[in-house]
Amino acid sequence: MSRLQEMDHWGRVIQSLEALAGDTAAPAEVSAGAVARLEADILTACATGAACPADRLLACAFRLVDGPASGTAPASRARMALASARMLARCGHAAAASAVLERLATMAKGERLARVELVALMELADLYRRQGKLAEAEVVYDSAGERAAREGHLREHADALNGRATVLLEGGHVARADALLRHALEIAVEIDDARLTGHIYNNLGVLCCIRGDYAAGACELARALAARQSVGNAGAFAETYHNLGLAARRRQRPDEAREHLRRASEYARMSGDGRLAGNVFLAETELDLDSGDLRLARFHAERALAIHREHGDALGIAEARRFTGLVAHLQGDANEACRILEEALAAFEKVGHLLGIAETAEDLAHVARTLGDRERAQALLAQAAAIFGELGDTRRAASAAAQAASPGCA
Repeated sequence: MSRLQEMDHWGRVIQSLEALAGDTAAPAEVSAGAVARLEADILTACATGAACPADRLLACAFRLVDGPASGTAPASRARMALASARMLARCGHAAAASAVLERLATMAKGERLARVELVALMELADLYRRQGKLAEAEVVYDSAGERAAREGHLREHADALNGRATVLLEGGHVARADALLRHALEIAVEIDDARLTGHIYNNLGVLCCIRGDYAAGACELARALAARQSVGNAGAFAETYHNLGLAARRRQRPDEAREHLRRASEYARMSGDGRLAGNVFLAETELDLDSGDLRLARFHAERALAIHREHGDALGIAEARRFTGLVAHLQGDANEACRILEEALAAFEKVGHLLGIAETAEDLAHVARTLGDRERAQALLAQAAAIFGELGDTRRAASAAAQAASPGCA
């Protein structure tokens, strides 16, 4: 596709949004088909890789939620504002997306569009989570979930339970997350929602992997793929294939992991979501480290770091820094590795991401041992062992505890 064609896609999107926002004449009632076509155009524009005209898109979204002179129906305006917020987030403009979602929730409340308000709030919570604002995300998910349950909005209630469980997982509360996901799955199956079912199975797969049960995780992720077949969402496929790649690596199946990540990369490109591409680069970095290809590992880690910085993804940034530190250590620069890993550990601790804290503490312990600081290495390994145990990964907990008790750390 030529550069001109790429810009044509964005031009059509912006032109259509400006019409809905009142810059040109627009009908009061916009057909569902017309809105769906515009949403499809948005996905196509994102997938081209051309730069998103964020300023114009944000201006359109604000006019949509503030109410256009043309009198376009509130439901149509809300749907397109939501699509605009998603596009901004997908293209790395998290602050702009958050601003749109906040105003959309207010507009939807005033227009008595309850489901739109709940969806806007939950997407805002997901943005908070990606930015490492777990406490803020938790509050929004809880509020939205309670309201959805009270008003009988089953789909939104299950969505909120699923989102809340994701926050709990990142904070290391595995048992509570499991209970919420099982409850959400019951609702999703009851209402026959394939999209939501696939999302929940994906998160159950992640949960199993956090516990160290990678075979069970792969089974849950396979269920996620099956559920998502009928939905056809490229971003969802990218997410699940990425997680399958991580599970295959832990099961010492590098070829299978590479194949899953190849598919994840393709679907991430189709979705136009740079954050998903960044996650694939992180997973590829781990495989590079396993194979000893430090040059490629550094390349993939740096690509991931650049993408996650652009998207403001706090956890992605911390993980990329962690891998950069591992590369430095393997290349013989223990002092640089120590500095980078300490930064990564501080970032994970700030967010409260227990798995990241445990893994980085274990990595930093190996560096401390290289530098001759056995006491610190022992303390870090003991910390890692305790957290792995709390997460339910008994194998990694035992391994870290054994290392802490070894003569090299005594």
